[in-house]
Amino acid sequence: MKHLVLISSSVREGRMSDRTALFLKGYAEKRERVSAEILDLKAYGFPFFTERLAFQRNPSPELLDFTERFVRADGVIVVSPVYNASYPAALKNVIDVYVREWVRKPVGVVSVSSGKTPGIATIQQLQALLLKLGAWVVPAMYTVTQVETSFDPEERPAVREQAEAYADPLLDGLSEFMECASAPERKE
Repeated sequence: MKHLVLISSSVREGRMSDRTALFLKGYAEKRERVSAEILDLKAYGFPFFTERLAFQRNPSPELLDFTERFVRADGVIVVSPVYNASYPAALKNVIDVYVREWVRKPVGVVSVSSGKTPGIATIQQLQALLLKLGAWVVPAMYTVTQVETSFDPEERPAVREQAEAYADPLLDGLSEFMECASAPERKE
């Protein structure tokens, strides 16, 4: 069984993007028959990293736990709120602590906004960064707008069929990339 990690990257009080992460976790488990877990950056409370993991002399137990879960995952979904037409510093902090861990890692990106404008720029910036790091980034975009009315606090979407239909291309692409990543490399 494939294992999926969702990085919930908002650390603000009163955040709502975690609702989307909860929905996607449940939907992916049901639809893809994968195991899934959420790595909540707010719960981890990471400090600002001054060095990449590979060069840290004494990484914290929290960072080692996060790393073990992240590395073990067959695929990752990054759920990012839209912060000033970009993504949060807490997410950039975690992305930058890794280098080789991103290589060939299947990744999907989701943006969540409280406004009416979809976070396409947020997704494009994250996709470009993750591609540069060698991740296999799903091109499908999943954006959530008006999150406070799109999802309730228990991750239930206002219109389940619509939320699932929007999530399907992202999950399809991620599933395909996870299969490719687990296939043995061909020797020419």
